[in-house]
Amino acid sequence: MIMMLSEAAAWVAMEVRRDHSFANLGFLSDSQPDKLVFVEHPRAAVQLARVEGVCCVLTTPELAGSIASVRGLAITETPRAAFFELHNRLAGETDFYGCDSAAAIDPTARIHPRACVAGKNVRIGSCSVVEANVTIEERTVIGAGVRVRAGVVLGSIGFQLSRWRDGVIEMAHAGWIEIGNQVDILSNAVIARGLFRQSTIVGDHSRIGNLAFLSHNVRIGARCFVGHHAVINGNVTVGEDAWIGPGATVSHNLTIGAGAHVALGSTVIRNVGAGERSPERSPWTIAVCCACWRRWEWKKDGKTRPSDGRSYQASSRPRARTSSSGSSISPRLRRSRKLSMIALASSLV
Repeated sequence: MIMMLSEAAAWVAMEVRRDHSFANLGFLSDSQPDKLVFVEHPRAAVQLARVEGVCCVLTTPELAGSIASVRGLAITETPRAAFFELHNRLAGETDFYGCDSAAAIDPTARIHPRACVAGKNVRIGSCSVVEANVTIEERTVIGAGVRVRAGVVLGSIGFQLSRWRDGVIEMAHAGWIEIGNQVDILSNAVIARGLFRQSTIVGDHSRIGNLAFLSHNVRIGARCFVGHHAVINGNVTVGEDAWIGPGATVSHNLTIGAGAHVALGSTVIRNVGAGERSPERSPWTIAVCCACWRRWEWKKDGKTRPSDGRSYQASSRPRARTSSSGSSISPRLRRSRKLSMIALASSLV
């Protein structure tokens, strides 16, 4: 469905400066074509020139003059709130994100009587098994030979919200979930729908562990293993044959390459290349962190720090220490140094 900015102005309060059509809504980081985005900061206006697929912009009156290369332009005092409101109304009150269709369940699929399956916009392939207490929401496609174990939720929402005045605006999830063939989703895992027109995808023959969470727009390649309690945040792409360890957390908008290995319990905040291993927080690293912490906190009566032989007396309150040059060190500077040493130790892997 294609909409004009002038039509959108009937749904939310905005002034159209240059009318043009758009087929999608999205953020600057999304790769969708012909999309409407919002810009509320000068840095985003600069970034806009490097983003492909943007045909319409919703921005503030102050920034409108710096956005000349985009064909469609509308202004409002609160572009983020207007964008969220427009998306929610299009998702809930129109067919902009697609028309509804009746649920289609293959006759060979087995659905437990205590499973809850939405009556529309659901497709379940042949020989798939849905166990007890599973919830399958709208806009979910399940391939052939899939096993969805007890307590799984397919089609939930992820965190996509914005604080506004005294409350919070939550964005509707208007996308889909696509589960490939021969996938096994273990008990109590949760997979969120895509946010706009995108889908959250789990590739063929992949395994999703107990209590794992896949947020919106995550794309899991074929033959991937996502361990128990793992959390993969929004817009992450995981290549084929990758391994995400139990308890790992992957930050949003990252790429985990094919065959990559994310260690159990890791927190991933940067891309991991194909075949690479993510940094591990090993017991050795934890020991170094603890040692650095003790270096600054050793104040026990009668104890001597082995590294230099000096003794530290207990104190009821923080007091300035003296550096090697004779100048005093304030408690604030001491805390800053302590945190710096811990951060340095955490990177020694």
